Amino acid sequence: MKKNINILFSFLFLLFFISCQKELHFDELPASEGTLKTDSAGINCLPMTIQGRYKVDSALGNGNYIEVNVNVTKTGDYSIQSPSSDGFYFVGTGTFSTTGIKTVRIYGFGMPTTAGLHQIYISYNNSTCIVDINVEPVTPVQNAVFTLGGAPATCSGFLLSGNYNVGLPLNSSNTQTVNINVTTAGPYSLNSDTSNGVSFSASGFLSLSSTQIVLIGSGIPTGTGTNNYTLHTTTGDCTFSVTFLGPAAYTIGGAPGTCTGASPQGTYIASIPTDISNSVVVAVNVTSIGYYNIATDTVNGVVFSYTGNFTTTGPHNVTLQASGTPILASPYPFEYHLSSSSGTYSCGFTINVAGDYIVCTINGQPTTLYFNMGTGITDPTASAGFPGTAGFTILAIDGYKTLSGNYPSIHIQFNNANGPLDNITVTTSTVPSNGFLTCDYIDNTNTNYSIASNPIPAFTLAILPIQNNRCRGTFSGTLQNGSGSSVLTITNGMFDVRFR
Repeated sequence: MKKNINILFSFLFLLFFISCQKELHFDELPASEGTLKTDSAGINCLPMTIQGRYKVDSALGNGNYIEVNVNVTKTGDYSIQSPSSDGFYFVGTGTFSTTGIKTVRIYGFGMPTTAGLHQIYISYNNSTCIVDINVEPVTPVQNAVFTLGGAPATCSGFLLSGNYNVGLPLNSSNTQTVNINVTTAGPYSLNSDTSNGVSFSASGFLSLSSTQIVLIGSGIPTGTGTNNYTLHTTTGDCTFSVTFLGPAAYTIGGAPGTCTGASPQGTYIASIPTDISNSVVVAVNVTSIGYYNIATDTVNGVVFSYTGNFTTTGPHNVTLQASGTPILASPYPFEYHLSSSSGTYSCGFTINVAGDYIVCTINGQPTTLYFNMGTGITDPTASAGFPGTAGFTILAIDGYKTLSGNYPSIHIQFNNANGPLDNITVTTSTVPSNGFLTCDYIDNTNTNYSIASNPIPAFTLAILPIQNNRCRGTFSGTLQNGSGSSVLTITNGMFDVRFR
């Protein structure tokens, strides 16, 4: 549901939470990166699942949790939490081993102190979204009275979602939606019987305007076939069926050589995370229906995969979704090896990654400054070179945002008259004897920022070994304008450019 939001109030909540993080033992920032999924207004967590009953003076337990979706752009440890609201809060920690859309369960702690509707602010990295939770009063209340759609004669309005496969645990995507008619508002709990190791359940609070209940499946299916599940209420029972599949039998077209009809989609640019537009279609021939998982190995920071069910035999096209961030620009193709879930077939396809790029974060704002979309090297907007010095004692790394103007631009130069220009890390305070390190950034107002005298912290440049006519490395530090009245802080600087 959507409510008017007091922006100041929400920020005070978040500031209070940050100040209390050490007390709650969340002072360690997660290594992963990403954002919480929200509705179109960017306010409410979407999709989200609320499980369990919340009552005044009743301690929360394992049955009280929220499931939210996260778009993971960088793998690593995560911590997703809310500040304490009237005596209770939510926490979820773990590790994201792959990128993409992930469902995370965060568990409730504490004891609600006030009845009513509570706005819970969920935070991950720099993103925040809201979940509304109804807390019941401490005095006993009448349970909701409702009927299932069509019960008890002709049950209707059932909608099953998710994949149901032998040996694979059910999760929040495995749901059974049922239509209801509420005659008395109040808390409710609805459960199915257990069959084939699986059951469905839901609990919470129903208002007179509630029209549906979404039950969430749990358990691990133990066998194939169709199983029936009955929901029991005081006003009648209803039964629905679920079909469980085993692994499919199929071959990948073109295996074991080149994947038949493989067609990569989208643009791949070094340092730019892949998204929903990045995929590849491969052809398969199914001889026995069931579930499948087709995935590539990880190459250059990118992996392609998809999991689903084949419900018919014969030829199919499967779209594998990309995840990850290309690390290097490449004038040459990368080869991917596909393996079917049976592990007996594999084939390859190629992905070309556009470059060249110079990227960094300027005063806290991540910025992709310069990259070349084409494969040619005429007038590149980002490049490296040895500017006019005999013996190659100066290495220059230059980038322009556009070909038609001189700014915004960045120019980094390193001189080492007595040593190597690559496979080295230098700072303004550790430049080799008879050498120098400079960096000039000209912003879109044509204001020049450069390395200050004895800057703190020092400007740092790390250059990897030069290979395949490419110059790669990292940079960071502080720049200031000529008068020293304005400072730029550069972090997370990276470059991968060709020599012009």
